[in-house]
Amino acid sequence: MKYIFVLTLFSFLCLFQFCHKKDKKNEVVVSCNAQVDSIRVIYYNFCCFESPLAIKCNDLINAKRATFEKINDKTHPLWPIDYTGVIDTLIIDCNVLIEIQNELNNLRNENYSDHIDARAIAIIYFKNNTQSQLCFSGDYANVIFYNDKLQYKDLKLIYLIKKNVGYYSWFTINELENMEELKDTTFIRDSITMTYENNPRVRETIKESDVIKMIKE
Repeated sequence: MKYIFVLTLFSFLCLFQFCHKKDKKNEVVVSCNAQVDSIRVIYYNFCCFESPLAIKCNDLINAKRATFEKINDKTHPLWPIDYTGVIDTLIIDCNVLIEIQNELNNLRNENYSDHIDARAIAIIYFKNNTQSQLCFSGDYANVIFYNDKLQYKDLKLIYLIKKNVGYYSWFTINELENMEELKDTTFIRDSITMTYENNPRVRETIKESDVIKMIKE
């Protein structure tokens, strides 16, 4: 009886080991050809405010909220307190990373300098254990600094970053209409759908039952 038990146990262990190896052998390993491993994006989910001091990129990394007069004015319909925050997100989709990497390769330094008043930052983690930093300045986060150097405007890069971190969903239709990357017809864009359910601030411009779509041109 003892011999039969030992033999049964041995057979079970052998079968388990065989199946385990088979699973490993048949496992499909998906790799990404991008040099970028991931991108952490941190941004203010509101715009068009005046800060007493220019906001540094590190202010967003440290999750500091911008300080301005209307931030605590709960009676002002355009500045609900719930929307004056800092959003921390991560991009890991391989296809998106490749698209962003292609745009990064096309960036060119501007021939003049400007000060940074940050509204969003993208920390780019490469697979060789290095990292770079994109800082987006201006009311609508459309002025690009790459590793602290002002760049020629790349609207596709701005769009790819914002679109893949849910940036547009926080803003009203009037604010979206002022974002020039959404008017650019030189690259393919997805439609942006706004409803009262996913963005209460649309009540500033539409009724609860309405659905507004900014269709690509």
